[in-house]
Amino acid sequence: MSYQIYKDIFGSARFKKLADKGARAQRLLWASTGTKNPDYSDVKYIESLIGPDTVNTVPLETLDAYRDHGDPKASLERNVERAGWI
Repeated sequence: MSYQIYKDIFGSARFKKLADKGARAQRLLWASTGTKNPDYSDVKYIESLIGPDTVNTVPLETLDAYRDHGDPKASLERNVERAGWI
């Protein structure tokens, strides 16, 4: 849902006026995306946070696992309708 809010803010007419004057959109930062629970996939969190205009501070162990068996495709907007609002 954070990504949907991000798109609403930085895709708005209000922000477009600022962008026309040189403002740049801030990218979303995903942190602590290593999997701590050994019962979960070691790429669980990194795979679900792939999308444009984002940054991930992925731990090296998780990055190595992703290189080995990750599924490289945009995923931030998968199942958004199921996420609901907090």
